[in-house]
Amino acid sequence: MRLTWKSVSPQLALWLVGIGAVLFNFRYQLRNGTQLLSGDRYDGFIATAILEHWYNVFRGLSSWATTNFFYPHPHTLGYNDGYLLYGVIYSAFRAIGTDAFLSAELVNVSLRAFGFAAFYSMGRNVFGWTFAWSVFGAALFTLANSVFVHAHHTQLFAVCFVPAFALLLARSGRAFWSLERGRFIGYGLTSAAFFGAWLLTAYYMAWYCAFFALVLVISLATLSSRQQLSDSWARARTMLSALLIVGLGAILAIAPFAWLYLPKAAETGMHSYSVALSFAPNLLDTFNVGPGNVVWAWLIRLVNSALGASGFSTGEPATGMPPGLVVAFLVSCVVLARWRSTEPDRVPKVILAIALTSVVTWGLTLRLGDTSGWWFVYHLVPGAKAARAVSRYQIFLVVPVIITVVSTLALVRDRNPWMIGALCASLLIENANTLPPLGVARFREVARLEAIGRPPSECKHFFASSARPASLYGAETDARYSHNVDAMLVAEVTGVPTINGIASFSPPWWDLFHAEAPDYRARVSEHVKRFGLTAPCELDLRKSRWVLGGIAK
Repeated sequence: MRLTWKSVSPQLALWLVGIGAVLFNFRYQLRNGTQLLSGDRYDGFIATAILEHWYNVFRGLSSWATTNFFYPHPHTLGYNDGYLLYGVIYSAFRAIGTDAFLSAELVNVSLRAFGFAAFYSMGRNVFGWTFAWSVFGAALFTLANSVFVHAHHTQLFAVCFVPAFALLLARSGRAFWSLERGRFIGYGLTSAAFFGAWLLTAYYMAWYCAFFALVLVISLATLSSRQQLSDSWARARTMLSALLIVGLGAILAIAPFAWLYLPKAAETGMHSYSVALSFAPNLLDTFNVGPGNVVWAWLIRLVNSALGASGFSTGEPATGMPPGLVVAFLVSCVVLARWRSTEPDRVPKVILAIALTSVVTWGLTLRLGDTSGWWFVYHLVPGAKAARAVSRYQIFLVVPVIITVVSTLALVRDRNPWMIGALCASLLIENANTLPPLGVARFREVARLEAIGRPPSECKHFFASSARPASLYGAETDARYSHNVDAMLVAEVTGVPTINGIASFSPPWWDLFHAEAPDYRARVSEHVKRFGLTAPCELDLRKSRWVLGGIAK
C-alpha cells in the first residue's frame, strides 16, 4: 500500500499533540536538566522507597507484601499505597541503569503518556468521537491543572488508568449486550485483573472509579425505560454462567488486595469522619486552580484578599478545575438535559448519565461549614473510610467532566466553528500553571546515597540515630518525617531492613518519631526488646556514617 501525506498526517498529528502535551507537563524538569524533580523529600522519598521495594521484589530479593522498613512487622506494604503497576515501570528503568529518583520521575512521564493514549482510544471507541475531538479530549486531560499542581503525590497519577478501565468496561458491556459470551468473559476478566492491580497500586483513584461506577449504574437505571430494564435482566439471565465466571474472576483479582489491606484496616481503624471532613473542598474549591495558574491566578488572589480564610483553600483541597471548564461543564449539563426532554434520540443516554453522576457525586464531596454530603458516603459506601483526602475526588472527576464537555461540543460543532474553536483553545490554555511541585534535588540525593553506602556486613538491620536538618513543613512534621523517610530509602536501596519508617498508618507499638528527642534511644531499645531483635547498627544521617553497637539488645 502506498503511503501518502493524507494517510499518515492524522497519526503524525496524534503523536505530535501527545508528545507535546506530555513534554509541556514536564517542561520545568527538562529545563533544569532533571536536577530538580517532582515531589519533596518526604512524600517523594516514601514513593521512591516503595518503588525500589518492587525493584527488589522483581529481582527476587524481597517478599512482595513486606518492605524493608518497619522491621520486623510483616506485610508492611499494607500501610501505604502499594504502587504495583508503577513498580513495573520503575523497575524497567532501574534495570537499564537509571538512578532511583529519575526512574521515579520517568514513571510519572510514562503514566501521562499512557493516559493520553488511553483517553484518545476511549474517545474513539467508547463515545464515537471523531479523530479531532478525541485528540482534543486527550490533550485536555493530559494538561489537567489539578494533576500538575499535585504531582508531588505520585499516587494521583493513577487517574491516567481511568480511561483505560472505561474502555475495558465498555467493551465488556457491548459483548454482554450482544450476548457474545466468549468476548464478555475475556474482557470481563481483563477488567477485573486490571482493577485488582490498580487497587494494589493507588487506592484513591481505584476506589473513586468504583464509587463513580456504582452511582453511574444507578443513574443509567433511572434514565432507562421499564422495557430497557427488562431487556437487561433478560440478557443477564441468558449470560448467567458468563457473569458467574467474571464474578469469580473479580473476587480472585481483588483477593491479594483484600488479603494485604483488610487486616491493616482493622488494625488501624482507618480515618475518622472528622479528618475526612477537614479535607473536603468548599464551594470555591471546585475551581481552585492554585496561585500559579497563568489565566486565573488573579481571581485566586482577589477572592482571598476579600474573604481571607473563607476563600480558596490551600494545600490538599486545592484540586479544582479551571473556571472555564467548570462553566462549560455546567452549561453542557443544562444543554444535555434540555435536549433529552425535547430531542431524546440526540443525546446518548450514557453521556447524560455520566453528567448526572458527576453532578451528584461532586456535590456530595462539598463542605458547607461543618456539613457535607460525604457523611452518607463515609458511613454507607464500603471503603470510604480509607479515603482521607476527599478533595482528591475532584482530580478523578476531570475524566467524566471532560467527557461531558467534549461530547456536548461534538454535538454542536457545526453551529459556530470559529467560536467553538476559540472555546477549545481557551480550555487548553487555562490549564497552564507556573508552580510545579518540584522538591527532589536529584543529583544531591544520589550523591548522598553514595556517600552513605552499604552498611558493614555485620549489620543485619538498623535504625536512624539522627535526622539531617530540615525545615519543610514545620518542626513537628519534620521531626516525624525527616529521619524516617531517609532510613526507608536507604533500607530499600541497600537491602538491609530498618526499624524506622513512615506511611499513611503506623504498625502497633511503633513510636520512632522525633529522632532528636532525649528519649529516642530508649524507644529504639524498647522496640528491639519487644520483638527480640539482635542489636541494630545505627545510621547517623547528619554525618552519613554507620555505627555498630549503638543499641544493646
